[in-house]
Amino acid sequence: MSRPPRRFECAACNKRFKTRAAAEQHYRDKHGDPDSDVEDYDPPYPGMDGEWVLPCDFRGRKSFGLFACAGCENRWMSAHAQPRYTQGCQRCERGALPKAMWQNAGGGSGVKSTKTPPHHAHRCEACRLGVCGN
Repeated sequence: MSRPPRRFECAACNKRFKTRAAAEQHYRDKHGDPDSDVEDYDPPYPGMDGEWVLPCDFRGRKSFGLFACAGCENRWMSAHAQPRYTQGCQRCERGALPKAMWQNAGGGSGVKSTKTPPHHAHRCEACRLGVCGN
């Protein structure tokens, strides 16, 4: 029994594409916020050494990410963001790709946190695909 071909949807308008790369390019071209400057955002925690970069410029697998829902305009930050995977909005569950990723300077954040917010695996596309690592 053959499986149907895999399709990828734009996180903003649900338009379907044959490849993830095509869906991501469409999202950046049609739904990206050209007025948004990632350098204007504060670090995830005071004193963190690094910078916000566009997901296409992120060097790494996982970091803090900034998200904006195209459906209800909710905005959030996640410590479990990956540049090629969506996370579901906590208000409307619509998937969104990160708008910016935190690129640590050097080998780490330099910040140790004793509180770890819960990871909502059901909203994490990487978890559903078995690549999140949480």
